[in-house]
Amino acid sequence: MRNIRTTIVIAVSVFILSIGANIGYLYYISSADTYEEEVFLQSEKNKTALIIVAHDDDAISMSGTISHLCANGWEVRELCEKC
Repeated sequence: MRNIRTTIVIAVSVFILSIGANIGYLYYISSADTYEEEVFLQSEKNKTALIIVAHDDDAISMSGTISHLCANGWEVRELCEKC
């Protein structure tokens, strides 16, 4: 019984330490990310966009750009080839 308890304590400790290490790593790399201010899309006069994808699940790769455009007053339409 003592061996099982020791094994469980070690497994839980390793799990907690690995989660802590991953959170520390993500915190470290997130502070290093910097992005330049976007200029091209803000200066565009015709604020309409047509996004064409082959499959509906391919649209996920553009979700950040689509939400950025919608938040900045663009009219966005999406066309799916195989929907």
